[in-house]
This record gives sequence, C-alpha cells and structure tokens, in this order.
Amino acid sequence: MDHTFTARPAFTVVGIKYRGRNDNEEIPALWDSFFPDKAALIEHKVDPHVAYGVEDNLDMATGEFDYVAGYEVPSDSPTPAGLERWEIPAQSYAVFATSLPVIRQTFDYVYREWLPQSGYHRVPGPEFELYDQNFDPANGKLDMYLYVPVAAGPERPISELELREIDRQLASMAEDKLYSELDLTIAEEFVESDLEALSSPRARIEPLPPRREPPWTY
Repeated sequence: MDHTFTARPAFTVVGIKYRGRNDNEEIPALWDSFFPDKAALIEHKVDPHVAYGVEDNLDMATGEFDYVAGYEVPSDSPTPAGLERWEIPAQSYAVFATSLPVIRQTFDYVYREWLPQSGYHRVPGPEFELYDQNFDPANGKLDMYLYVPVAAGPERPISELELREIDRQLASMAEDKLYSELDLTIAEEFVESDLEALSSPRARIEPLPPRREPPWTY
C-alpha cells in the first residue's frame, strides 16, 4: 500500500464533535449534520476544499473515542457558537493514500501489518482522515488520505485488549453506510464553495499550481 512520511506543524480544526463507539452509524450522521449549515458557520477556512475527520482519546475500557468533522482554520480565528475547536500538535505522520471503499482494510493493514514491521511506532496524538479535491463522490472519485502519527524506534506491543477494540471498530466501520454508499454531502459542499467564490466580485481566475503527487505534504 502506498505511503510516505511527512511532518506537519501544529494546526487547528473547527467542526462538530462526536464521542462514542460509533455502534449505530453516528459518524456518518455527524457528517450529514455538518453540511451545509454548520460548515457554513466556519468563515475562515484555510482551504474550503479540504475537510478533516480527526480521531483521538480512545478509552480502551469502554471503546469510546472523540471524532471531529471539520475544517482547518487559522489559529487566531474565533470558534463559532455550537462548534468545537481541536488543536492538533506538530507531528510526524505516516500518510497512506487510500479510498473510501477500502478505508476499513487500510486501518487493518496499518495496525496489524505495517506498524509491527515498519521500524516505527504509533505515538500519542490524533490521527485524521483528509478529504481534498480528489474526493468527489459525485464523479466517482473517492481518494482520501489517512494520517497516523508515528516516530522511529521500537514499537510498543499492541495488547490483546487493544486488538479487540481495533477489530470492533473495523467491524463497525464495515457496517456504516458512509463506507458502503457514495455520500455526496462533502462533494456538494465543495461545489457550493466553488460557486460562492466564482460569484464574488473579488473572484479572479488564477492558473492551477503544478499537481503534487499524493499524499500532499504541508
């Protein structure tokens, strides 16, 4: 599976948060409730074409974790009422190019195959899904990236409890409609952002930058 390594400075994501086990498709429902109204509250998006699904704070005893669906914003921008702010620390990441239909297999591969033999280990901090302009379900484009914070060196062995919790979450993901159907909400939001930009009096047409090979490095 294609992957690379990159370092990102600290950044901020604003969006809506869910905490739980995702047993009943709460995360797909979270994205559905984010677009379009709550996403529109975020006025200072760093890039309206890049959305984040950020996950952390897993409780191994209960299986509950935090998940935020949102956008990157400048660190000094205000947090709109009703939304959550998540400060992502500077980290080094292993970045896996994947796609929506195989995201479950990607998680399984990263934690069960790649990490144990990579010479790297998972470090504390959020991992996140990145959806950029290559993610366009309306046109059959389902490319996305998984960022996992890592550091070089011996890996702490994953306990049986952790493996069972990973298996439970992967099984839950397999049942989610988000991973079995083409969810158009993100693509629709991207289209709306484009239309708003083009209708602005200040809109201007600029040449596209040279395409960088995925995954993007910030």
